[in-house]
Amino acid sequence: MFQTVRFTTATTILLWVASSLTHAIAPAKTPDELIRNLVTAAQQGNSDDFLAGLTAGSRKAVIDSFSNQAVLREAQESFQQALDERFGKGGEVLDAAPNNLKSAVSRLAAAEVLEKKPGPGGAVQLRVRASFKRPDGKTETREDTLIALPEGGGWKLVLSFAPGDKLQSDSKAALERVTKQVKDGQFKDRTSAMVALANNLPGTRTTK
Repeated sequence: MFQTVRFTTATTILLWVASSLTHAIAPAKTPDELIRNLVTAAQQGNSDDFLAGLTAGSRKAVIDSFSNQAVLREAQESFQQALDERFGKGGEVLDAAPNNLKSAVSRLAAAEVLEKKPGPGGAVQLRVRASFKRPDGKTETREDTLIALPEGGGWKLVLSFAPGDKLQSDSKAALERVTKQVKDGQFKDRTSAMVALANNLPGTRTTK
């Protein structure tokens, strides 16, 4: 019951924040200004202003994505609790839970528009070179093609989060499956359980 209430409250807060974002900053007058605004918001760690630069559909996708991360964090906590109850506290632990929105936004270090092409419905296709801070402290740079749309009296960026949502869903299922195995006593020690989880998580593989 406590976890359900906590998740519901967090989701409500996120949705409330998302509904008020259109008033956070003045709408960008050009696609170039939009990218500059997004970079400034990221550098300041201002997730509200960053999300205000996204289309309504993209803002909802971001909120949904991080709501799903809240569910994933609960699954991680349940797995950790099962390990502690079965093998005692003080052993190996999972990696840090998924980043919150502010820290995720703050990873964008810089961005510049390399090319603009007109698209259908008044959209503009942007070729953008962006630099991102990695968890290890290094910076990586890549080029992406993004779409900017006129919306709400200004320019907004289109983002998609479907692949990440699928990854989170698969990760949650793996955590729940291995957590049950821990509770059922299927592992001889904590390390075996951690290895089993690593082998079940999507996109990872650990040798025994």
